[in-house]
Amino acid sequence: MIEANISILVAAYNRPDSLSRVLSSLKNARYPEDKKVELIISLDYCNEDEVLKVAEAFDWKFGDKKIIKHPKNLGLKEHILSCGDLLFDNREAVILLEDDLFVAPEFYNYCTQTLDFFKTDERICGIALYAHNYNETGFMRFNPARSKYANYFMQVPCSWGQLWTRNQWGDFKSWYNKNDDSIFEKNLLLPRDVLKWPKTSWKKYFFQYMLENDKFFVYPYDGYSTNFADVGTHHFDERTTLQIPISTAKEENFNFGSLDDEVMVYDSHCEISPCILKNQNQRLRDFDFDVDLYGSKSEFHLNRPYVITGRPISSKLEISFARSLKPHEMNICFDIGGKHFSLVESSVLKQNIELGDGVSDIDKNSYYFGIPKDYLKIEYDLEEKTDDVMNKAQDLVYNYNEYQELKKSKVYRFLKWIRIL
Repeated sequence: MIEANISILVAAYNRPDSLSRVLSSLKNARYPEDKKVELIISLDYCNEDEVLKVAEAFDWKFGDKKIIKHPKNLGLKEHILSCGDLLFDNREAVILLEDDLFVAPEFYNYCTQTLDFFKTDERICGIALYAHNYNETGFMRFNPARSKYANYFMQVPCSWGQLWTRNQWGDFKSWYNKNDDSIFEKNLLLPRDVLKWPKTSWKKYFFQYMLENDKFFVYPYDGYSTNFADVGTHHFDERTTLQIPISTAKEENFNFGSLDDEVMVYDSHCEISPCILKNQNQRLRDFDFDVDLYGSKSEFHLNRPYVITGRPISSKLEISFARSLKPHEMNICFDIGGKHFSLVESSVLKQNIELGDGVSDIDKNSYYFGIPKDYLKIEYDLEEKTDDVMNKAQDLVYNYNEYQELKKSKVYRFLKWIRIL
């Protein structure tokens, strides 16, 4: 085990209940008996003092507690950047948690061992506590393929529980200070949905930094943090998409693997590395290809002569695969024949790429989310009818007399049922 302590840093704003919940999870976690663990609670400025009261009342028995009260509102991006900069105050590493997160009992043990294993690997730019399970670019469930190791790698930054070392953060800040938001359009490395994120997103900058410098985050298969996605400045309604199971097991020794081992590696679109597919399927070894199984990559992400894609292609196919085994890359690894994934020339696919062509349909939702197709058909039909009714309602509600007539109709009762009016 390493000798240096890892500080815990909680970033909060105006959600006292959320802060209380994440602090309670920290209090119930397990820590080394021979070390003191520093807890820092960083409070962005808001007019209410309930959050401050929660921070001040919290009893931390495992080491020093420090409260930072910012005198003016920083916003999420500047707040997180200021939290990362605390590493420069003679701290080797920090675990950063936003206030709507919750940690597993063994999260600190996991972080300590992960840091010990990866701290000298300059290819690593951060360690995730969160077990990623949703592809935000492909709008699909993400299930990373398993290996014998407790971790995998991905070129997607984690913002739902992460550890940074001073060197990792220092390298990012050096890059950040040399660039501005014009960097995103210069080489078009980011997924197309990330390009639309506002310049107020710190994660967008970190994402760009990772791709420009070919860096990776370490991810666990078992979650050591989860996200409640509470209503706040950046979430307008409660969402359970990001809520994942967290581990309750007591792991004394984690079996980690490096990028030089046979560990699963994923890119910025949650697509598996072509090298792994080639190692598993001999028929692919003579092809130089990109991977686009979710069907979400833009033209500028396809730079190799071939691509394995989940998009429907009517042209000549080199090889095709099923979409039966889970996770979906296993169909390529084990060479399961079918018509869902195809190896084609990239030039052919680029001619047919349309925005939204990777968006989910009934078949995809049924496969990725495990929902019966019959149920999804009902949902899709209802959604189509609802859209039609909403379009009509938008025209009607601006006219009071017509609105009164609408209230007498079956349409109005339907609208009330789905809580539109």
